[in-house]
Amino acid sequence: MKVSYEPGSQASAQLTVEQPWPMRASTRPLPKHIIWLFIAFAVYIAAPVGDAPILGTSWSAPILYAVALGLFFGYRARGIRRYARWIWFAVAFWLGIAASFLVNIFGSYGVGFDRESLLDVIRFGYWMLAFVITVYVVCRARLGPRMPTYFGAAVVFLACIVLLERLGLDTITGGAISRLTGLSQNAYGWQFSTFTPYLLVPAVTGRGRAKLLGAVGLLLVWGAAAINLSRSSWLGIAVGLAVFLILYSAAHRTFRGLVLFALVGMIAVWAASLAPDPVKARVMERYQTLERLDTDKSYQIRRLMVQKARRLFKRHPIFGVGPSRFAKSSAPLDIPPVLRYAPQSHFDRKSAHNSYALLLAEGGLACTVPFAVLLLILFFRGARAAVLLCRRGEPWALGAYASFVGMSLHLWSLAGLTGTAPWVVYAMVTATIERDKELKCGLNTLRRYE
Repeated sequence: MKVSYEPGSQASAQLTVEQPWPMRASTRPLPKHIIWLFIAFAVYIAAPVGDAPILGTSWSAPILYAVALGLFFGYRARGIRRYARWIWFAVAFWLGIAASFLVNIFGSYGVGFDRESLLDVIRFGYWMLAFVITVYVVCRARLGPRMPTYFGAAVVFLACIVLLERLGLDTITGGAISRLTGLSQNAYGWQFSTFTPYLLVPAVTGRGRAKLLGAVGLLLVWGAAAINLSRSSWLGIAVGLAVFLILYSAAHRTFRGLVLFALVGMIAVWAASLAPDPVKARVMERYQTLERLDTDKSYQIRRLMVQKARRLFKRHPIFGVGPSRFAKSSAPLDIPPVLRYAPQSHFDRKSAHNSYALLLAEGGLACTVPFAVLLLILFFRGARAAVLLCRRGEPWALGAYASFVGMSLHLWSLAGLTGTAPWVVYAMVTATIERDKELKCGLNTLRRYE
């Protein structure tokens, strides 16, 4: 963004937009190979299909490390100080994890050295790196408007795999592990809750072919999510859709978004009526379990794990029981009648099934406080930035925020915070806040010359 000013006039300022995402003239653009490596990283995050050979890990780690090496050694991470407050958050959060680990080894808790806990500390360092790099690259490379295309294409690809397996290979049984990707029912559901809102950007705000492709992609993903039978993903997708359209209405000061919500609902019902009868029967059977949660073992186990997390936190409120130690710790539990088929030791070994309860129990206040501060900033400032950017012709921000809300809701029933994707989603909302701040700086510069 360039401001030209002639001293002879008090009102001769002229704002010339040279790029859709203005940058400082003193900064060199990111090299193309770094941008394409990051795009590959983002696509894999949305569709984590296959692992890297020999390494035995996901492709996201080696790709992100390649991006990091290119940024900090080749490009020298120019202008990274601009994002210092987000870097300080990442450092504070990681220090909380490290402190929890050290206190539980050398402190009064006396649990001793735990190799898995140390690996978790290292992993959180990697996830904080992913958060910072995503904010930096998306902002500096002006990738925001392009991300709905990449994320949307990836989640549609994942939906096609689910449709192929559930319908073509008839593996629609609950909890099934994918034969093609190795992902579980819950993992598929989480991906759908998180990345489906990006398809709303072209479907609602696009034109011509983009609108058509976005709408077709939405129908494919909704169909795959329905037969995947993950109830949490149904709720996450619905809430993400509602948030997107409500903010879209607020941005345009019209009820168009609410009308679209009703229209989309009718289209979804019509599409569901076209499904084969066996599929509809299985989906309805799963849906009806929501009416009898008192006897639903899956739901009651999740409630029991939240109870365990609260009691572990009460015992160790500052630093928690240590990273990766939830399933290795025990606290007296009030087991409901439907779960009394097994002793408490059976449930002690289970996953927390709740990302927030897990963080509270394992990291205590040392980790929960900085994380809660980040969530509050993203929730309130992210919503405001999304509305303002949409008014300025950048609706991708609505997709990023709706993705964040849908994912955050799903994390109540899934211990998915210990992964790369959530931190990329948080970074995308952070990028919308930075973008809004950048535009305000440009407008304020213009006003000083007027």
